Amino acid sequence: MQNDLAQTIAGIIDPPAWTDRAELRAAGRYVLPESERTRKMDEQRRATSLKRAKAILAAIAAHIGGDREDPRDA
Repeated sequence: MQNDLAQTIAGIIDPPAWTDRAELRAAGRYVLPESERTRKMDEQRRATSLKRAKAILAAIAAHIGGDREDPRDA
């Protein structure tokens, strides 16, 4: 579940990395032709955006999680 949510967030952060090149081309956007270099580039972009998305989820979990003190306990 958390990995699915991270992939959704990563898709929002960097849509071109998570969209098929053929779909982008059909939508009228200029994209580089399919090659080994572009596949590696896309893999790196996906990994980076997924890492950012997981950091966002960790920050949200820390913010709303039980790691903070309740002021009523003082």
